[in-house]
Amino acid sequence: MIFCNFEIRENMTSGKNYSHYFKWIIMKIKLLSFFIIAGFLTPALLAGNPAMDYNPAGKWNFNAAYAPAEYSTGTMDISLQDNNYKVLILFRGSDYKHYGEKIKFEDNNLNFTVYIEGQSIAVSLKLESQGKMTGKAVYSDGETNLNLSRQQEKK
Repeated sequence: MIFCNFEIRENMTSGKNYSHYFKWIIMKIKLLSFFIIAGFLTPALLAGNPAMDYNPAGKWNFNAAYAPAEYSTGTMDISLQDNNYKVLILFRGSDYKHYGEKIKFEDNNLNFTVYIEGQSIAVSLKLESQGKMTGKAVYSDGETNLNLSRQQEKK
């Protein structure tokens, strides 16, 4: 904060006291300085805001540590078409495509349902950063944790 310390003296020749005007001006300068500093600091403080919105669209590698071996790894392709997200899941070692249904993306949370071998699986994912998602898949035999990492774009 900027502190001003002025000694204000009466004008000896005119006999008038202008000290209250100077004090008023100094107060306005201090107030203006405060708002200018606050204006510069606010964007800097908000830049580190963890509530940043990320975009889940892209190709992701996933790992489900406690899922059956044939469903434990693969890729997830998330796309945005006509303001609706689409999810395509491919498991490693399989050419069969699984499509997500009832897809919702709000507040960096992606939720959808996928049917595998006739069984409904509820998937909940949280976008931790632009390159990382974590969450879980809940099915009739229990649940498994999911870890996703965004695939690097090929140039």
